[in-house]
Amino acid sequence: MDYSFKLEEKEKTKKRKRKVSIKLLGIIAMVVLFIFLLVGYGYQHFFYLSKGNKNKDYIYTARQDVNHSQDDVYSKMPKINLKGEKFTAINKKIEENYLSVISQKEYDYEYEFNKSKNILSLMISYSYLEKNKLHPKRYFKTYNINLNNGHLYTNKELLDKYHITEKKLNSYLEYKFQSYYNDLIKYKYFTKEQCDYNCYLKNRGITSNYLEDISLYVNNSSLTLYKFFYTYSSFEEEGYFSNPTYRFMIKK
Repeated sequence: MDYSFKLEEKEKTKKRKRKVSIKLLGIIAMVVLFIFLLVGYGYQHFFYLSKGNKNKDYIYTARQDVNHSQDDVYSKMPKINLKGEKFTAINKKIEENYLSVISQKEYDYEYEFNKSKNILSLMISYSYLEKNKLHPKRYFKTYNINLNNGHLYTNKELLDKYHITEKKLNSYLEYKFQSYYNDLIKYKYFTKEQCDYNCYLKNRGITSNYLEDISLYVNNSSLTLYKFFYTYSSFEEEGYFSNPTYRFMIKK
């Protein structure tokens, strides 16, 4: 009887220990989850760069003017809402450019921005009719900012971040423009004899180095490229390039 009683007590002790272990593991799991959530919250709310104006978004419209060349459409000037001399200088350049653009008789000015995790991206797009030109040229300026340390990404750094080589990107753009060229021939805007590929590139205002004058923009963690090209020539290709965005999706 004593032997059986001792065995029973041992089993009870084992069960109590197992219950304690399970409770302890549950507590540890809850603590780990709490720390994870706290770190996630702190990462976004404590480790990001400070805003200049806490009541406004990271990018906001600091000024807007009536665009008389577009039937009273308002042109809006963005401001980067981050503290620091670097961003004060950037905002000053943005304002100088904005004032220069809206001083033109015919112009268009717009912007958009996106916050993807710790990257804040601003894209400014504008155009105006230059002297002795029949059609306006569109310009793109992008800023991609690391919100943790204020670093302004270069195009090369963004491509490295997305594991894309410049050679691969150049080949991709070449493929896209060759596709346009083949379509124009297919739809009989001109023939190869009338305009070979080099002629076509000249009409577009680009060279075989497709990476000239590109702007990269991070939109919802996807990498997007903007590159202007002329849609007009003596062959009237504007019918094919109707309402162009000049936007190329590089990597989702």
